[in-house]
Amino acid sequence: MTYNSLAFLVFFALVLILYYGLPGRFRTVLVLLSSAVFYGIGSLKVLPFLAAFSLAVWLFGRLTAVRHHRIVFVFAVVSALLPLCLLKYTGLSRSFVVPLGISYFTFKAVSYLVDIRRGDCEAERDPLIVMTYLMFFPEIMIGPIDRAASLMGQLKAERPPLRADNIGAGALLFLFGCLEKMAAADRLGLAVDLILGDLDTYHGLSVAAAALMYSLQIYFDFAGCSAMAIGIGRMMGFRLAENFRQPYLAVSVVDFWRRWHISLTSWLRDYVYIPLGGSRRGPWRRRLNVLLVFLVSGIWHGAGIHYIVWGLLNGLFQVAEGAVGGGSRGRSRKRGPLAVWLGRGRVFILMSAAWIFFRAPSFREALRILGSLVRAGGAFRDEAGLLWGLSNPSWILLLILILLITVVDLLREYRGISADSLMRLPFAVRCFIFYGLIFSVIVFGLYGTAYDAAGFIYLQY
Repeated sequence: MTYNSLAFLVFFALVLILYYGLPGRFRTVLVLLSSAVFYGIGSLKVLPFLAAFSLAVWLFGRLTAVRHHRIVFVFAVVSALLPLCLLKYTGLSRSFVVPLGISYFTFKAVSYLVDIRRGDCEAERDPLIVMTYLMFFPEIMIGPIDRAASLMGQLKAERPPLRADNIGAGALLFLFGCLEKMAAADRLGLAVDLILGDLDTYHGLSVAAAALMYSLQIYFDFAGCSAMAIGIGRMMGFRLAENFRQPYLAVSVVDFWRRWHISLTSWLRDYVYIPLGGSRRGPWRRRLNVLLVFLVSGIWHGAGIHYIVWGLLNGLFQVAEGAVGGGSRGRSRKRGPLAVWLGRGRVFILMSAAWIFFRAPSFREALRILGSLVRAGGAFRDEAGLLWGLSNPSWILLLILILLITVVDLLREYRGISADSLMRLPFAVRCFIFYGLIFSVIVFGLYGTAYDAAGFIYLQY
């Protein structure tokens, strides 16, 4: 059951009615049961594992707070990481079902335990709060990776009253996320899959176009899903962590990773980069730490060599930028408009090259894609005469959608617009935006068998 399915809309409507209709003392239990139902519909067999994992994390948290010995803390963190390592990176994945979202709720568990050790978060006495934090259904499968102090604090606070601004802002985020995912990302995916699935027919400029289109596809797909998750939480009165901040408006690779998958990159900064020494031990150690962080990021996404290469490429891009001062915020502010847009173009091309390794099913296939990229010739149209599998009206619609999302990103970047600021517009304008999004999703969204659990690119991580 994905966020853009009819089943989820019915499920969430019922949850929302009960959430605001039942007395506040039932709030945590309702959210926990709703999360269990949401997860169980798609992965019923592993629901007992998730419940046991959550209870173990609660117990480890209590032990870490009571027993201040380092050995207890290390044992707790290793135990939290062990299921992820065994199920995702060994042959056990062929014998057991890998729980959806295991990378996300594992990182949430580790940050909770580390924050207790650091004194940034108190060990929760109520196991239901910890279980709800780890299993929270808007986040469990695809993030964002909220910190315990933030989300647990909201779970324990008095339930917010039913407010029009929360419902309206959340609904706007959800609908815009649906538009990004269903109308833009999935339409781009049709062309990308066609080209990269038939490299004997399509090569040269077609493969280059596919690499650029995949950069947009994964952004619209993942940012769209994150917007839906944040919107769902907002309609329930929760403020979830920001996950994207116009990444393709970044002027450097360093800047890009401050804007892309923010909850993961901030997690890696706080729990890997800084403990390794950060930038405090000289430039060469800082460069090594950057490479190690992106190595961990690559491994987090998967055990394949292509993920490791993708991570190290991003690390090398950052190290190279740092060597010439290209990632400096101060220098970025001093650039003129032409230099800014040239920097953005450079970042987009570099990231598109790295995404090839991310998109490919294996390292060998990634090399094959790169080989096809430099081959001359190649087809542009399929047997039906369609350009990369899409009709002319579809390409026109796609270009309009890309332009629309770009304009929205520019307004966010330079005018600071947000769902909250839109809710302060006149009622007639809000209605126009709201119903325009509904109309666009219904009319321009793609529907069909593609919308199963594999529909969102990041569900596999």
